Amino acid sequence: MRAVAVATPVDTFLAARGRVEGRVIGTMRGAVHVEFREMVISLIGARVSRTPNAISVEDASILAAIRSGEVVRAVPGSVCAGALNISWEPGRAACWDPTVRETGSELTRVRLRGEDILWRLGAPCAERSWGGSALAGGLRMLSEALVKIDPGLANTAAARLIGLGSGSTPEGDDLVASVALAVQAFGPAAGWSSDIVRAWLATCVPEDLGRRTTSLSATLLRLASQACAPEEIRNLLQVGGQGWIEDFERLRQLGHSTGRNYLLGVGLAATRMGLEAAKLPGNATPQRTRAVRVGSWPD
Repeated sequence: MRAVAVATPVDTFLAARGRVEGRVIGTMRGAVHVEFREMVISLIGARVSRTPNAISVEDASILAAIRSGEVVRAVPGSVCAGALNISWEPGRAACWDPTVRETGSELTRVRLRGEDILWRLGAPCAERSWGGSALAGGLRMLSEALVKIDPGLANTAAARLIGLGSGSTPEGDDLVASVALAVQAFGPAAGWSSDIVRAWLATCVPEDLGRRTTSLSATLLRLASQACAPEEIRNLLQVGGQGWIEDFERLRQLGHSTGRNYLLGVGLAATRMGLEAAKLPGNATPQRTRAVRVGSWPD
């Protein structure tokens, strides 16, 4: 079977490794996750949100035959699991680039996009408080780091958040990754230096990452540190793009809570960075502000 889309980090990984052997570590919601030591590759149906570690196939039903624990072999341009062979031409049209580019939009539009995302999540009016939990404390610290433009504080917040939560990608991991990706997109427009942006991306990969969280989440955090994002997040971060509400709705359905966590992180970063940049001399005064409580969670 031919792959309909292959994330460039997957194509690059296999090109560099040659022949590798992995094992299925999980199957869920039309996705099969295969661990190849340094990277977890996800096999997904074409209708599932593309992640930067994914290979997409047109007919998701064929993935149902793959079982947890099954051995999977891969070479550049091909992944084999039992009788199933998924192939593509390395480096060709089937590959898609998940890299987040800096937005060309002004900060007022960035802030308004963030507010719209949070309102659609129900963050200002349908909240469930995290109370005094570690997640709440880490998120407040991450918000403060955005306001202060302090990657050191962001690193401390990330150390508190990574590994917190449940599931194959814990909530804390999703928040750290999404905020870092937003900084990659909005940092230059906010006047942040490239050194600060790089330092912020590095918060995704603490030295003990592999011991803190799941292998799938560690893969996605490493890719976030390289500015690689799920397709809908990449689109949302290009504020001038069209059809963002469709991307929002698709992302909200990603995983058990992953999509909502990513949206919250992007919304938080966009509003905080937009408001703080607007205070600088020569920048426009914000036209609209919606209060969003940090440390709370939308129902």
